[in-house]
Amino acid sequence: MSRSLLVDKNIVQRLAELPKVEYDQVLAKLTNRFALVFPFVLIEEIWTNRCDPRGKSQSVIENMVDIVSSRRSSWMQEETEMIFQELVIHKRTPQKLMTVSDELFQHVVACGPGTPGIAEFLAEREAVKEETLRQRRELQDRIVPRGNFIQVESELEFIRIIRQYLFSTDPEEVNAIGYLTDCALILKSRPQHRNWTKRIKRGFHHYIRCPRICWITTACVLAGLLYAYLPVYRINDGTRHGRPILDRSEQFNNEADQRYVASALICRYVVTQDRDMARLMRFLKACGFWKGDVFETKGTEPIAEQLLAFAHS
Repeated sequence: MSRSLLVDKNIVQRLAELPKVEYDQVLAKLTNRFALVFPFVLIEEIWTNRCDPRGKSQSVIENMVDIVSSRRSSWMQEETEMIFQELVIHKRTPQKLMTVSDELFQHVVACGPGTPGIAEFLAEREAVKEETLRQRRELQDRIVPRGNFIQVESELEFIRIIRQYLFSTDPEEVNAIGYLTDCALILKSRPQHRNWTKRIKRGFHHYIRCPRICWITTACVLAGLLYAYLPVYRINDGTRHGRPILDRSEQFNNEADQRYVASALICRYVVTQDRDMARLMRFLKACGFWKGDVFETKGTEPIAEQLLAFAHS
């Protein structure tokens, strides 16, 4: 996916604040050069806002819906489904973007505030988010008490630590085995995969033995490890507290951020206005985990001008 460009929510939201004719022109220019990618976490966030605006501008939300729903071919599959395709169906990393099914696309587009069960779904998602954060903070507190950090000499030293966690078999740690166990449970609970139980098990076991041939799965596992452990580590830069990559105190959106990073690792380019995400992608590039480029927009400058300049760069 050499021309793939991942777009995150803050970019879509800023575009949606423009008149339709203007944001369509900007997106057309980007599409001429790149293959736009809307990660599934972006789709979930937009429809969450649509069904529960919480004071957000309804016109901006509907423009966001228009931006993504009129570009069906850019919808990336949800991460667990991509792992299933990679490990069980293809048994290697597909060369093309894995997009959502027509059935799922139609189902999502039809969802609105009055859709039966949507309120319960949103409440469940919020509960999962809070529980994930609770477990993550509990893990970090076991490593080092809050307010304290572990300093490492370089990005490469941290990556060596991450590799140890990756292949750990300790059930109390975040590792590849735990991540894939959770993925397998999710897949087996979905009606379309209930007859694939044995093949899911074989495919996942094969990945544990030979992870390098399946980059999508590795990207998802790596993102999970980073958001679990990186907040307690800092790079030694000669100062007392060191240089943070992820802030330990502000982690409420880390579940969504983790999914964005997992999807971004699969793409060649990323455009974002999120400073933390841009910093993390540059960190991953410095560590050799990603060969792409990130374009960080500025909130103080017109978004259309910035994206058009990027499209022509």
